[in-house]
Amino acid sequence: MKAQKPRSGMYALLQTVTFKKNGPLYIGLTVLIVAAAVALYLLAGVLNWLDTPLRTQTAVLYETDVGVYTTGYIVRQEAVLASDCAITSLALAEGQKTAAGQTVAMGYATGAAQERQAQIAKSQELLAQLRYAGEGAVGYEKAALDAEIRTQLVSAAAALRRGDTAAVTAVTPKLKGMVLRASADDKTLEDIRARAASLEQEIGERRAQAGSDTQVIAATSSGYFSGMVDGFESVLTPERLESLSVAEFDTLSPLAVPAGALGKLITGDVWYYVTTADEESIADLSVGTQVTVSFAHDLARDLPMTVSHISQAEGGKCLLALSCDRYMQEVTMMRSQSANVTFATYSGLRVPKQAVRVDEGQPGVFVLENTAEKWKPVEILYDNGETYIVALDRSSTSNLWPGDEIIIDEKDVYNGKVVLQ
Repeated sequence: MKAQKPRSGMYALLQTVTFKKNGPLYIGLTVLIVAAAVALYLLAGVLNWLDTPLRTQTAVLYETDVGVYTTGYIVRQEAVLASDCAITSLALAEGQKTAAGQTVAMGYATGAAQERQAQIAKSQELLAQLRYAGEGAVGYEKAALDAEIRTQLVSAAAALRRGDTAAVTAVTPKLKGMVLRASADDKTLEDIRARAASLEQEIGERRAQAGSDTQVIAATSSGYFSGMVDGFESVLTPERLESLSVAEFDTLSPLAVPAGALGKLITGDVWYYVTTADEESIADLSVGTQVTVSFAHDLARDLPMTVSHISQAEGGKCLLALSCDRYMQEVTMMRSQSANVTFATYSGLRVPKQAVRVDEGQPGVFVLENTAEKWKPVEILYDNGETYIVALDRSSTSNLWPGDEIIIDEKDVYNGKVVLQ
């Protein structure tokens, strides 16, 4: 049997050492192990804290609109105009304002009657010019005449800029007549007056011929003319809005358009937009509240409107009627419309909800200024879901300002705390 080689010194030492569980060496080693574990745990926490920077979010300016997107109808006081003539020619443009008794259209039995009326209209325009030119004597108040011509030119230019073609048409004969008179001598003035008398006689003869085959269709009252007739004129009226239910609104349909309809007369200056909305979304509205309406089509502007009626809720929905006393001439052809109805607009600073704390009833946030935490009170304007919109008050640097770094999700925060990053 071979003799074993002697073991190394360390191994031999370990083989000869015997621990007793209750001995001082065992207890000391155990204490060292526990202390090392605690030290490692604390070191890991410190390292983790150093690796996790303080979460902040910058306060930024923010604006949000509160309202609904919906579909509804334009409602006006409307009366359908009709003609039983073979040919009908409109005398008014879309949206043009008319007075009671003003000609809306001309009806003709034949094409010859229509041609005769066109000749009468041209003769009347020429007669008006001749009458203006024939007034007074040659050179009479020349300076005053020149001044009036300039006034009429300015008036015509202003009417063109605002798109009022009716006003331009009305002033044109007078303006042409005054220009003609300003350049007329005695002989020309006599010829003008003679031609006016002859033309007046011709017009009278043509009118006598037109008695049996020409019909004047006049406005029964003042209002605005529209050439669109869609069958809703008697279905949707301002009077009905007070009693219209949500169920009735959902089943609205137009009536048949009357035979011979040539257009309609819109009376009054107030028009309405009626729609439905969820009861909760309009809970803060009441009659008289001002809102802003932006139609999706046909009218590229924000319109101020007033809540005129809110019905009782049906199945969680209410009928909402809005009124406006402006822009009637721009909405004469509008009926079914989708729109954004804005109830309110909130402007301020956007703040994360988890950053807001309440101290003795005062909401506020902590911000990081240099290396210290600072408390800043806020006034909450609107709950925007995950964020609040708070008021921007620039009267003091103690208030929240754009660019402030808001501290988020920090539990151990207090005013003046130094933060090491």
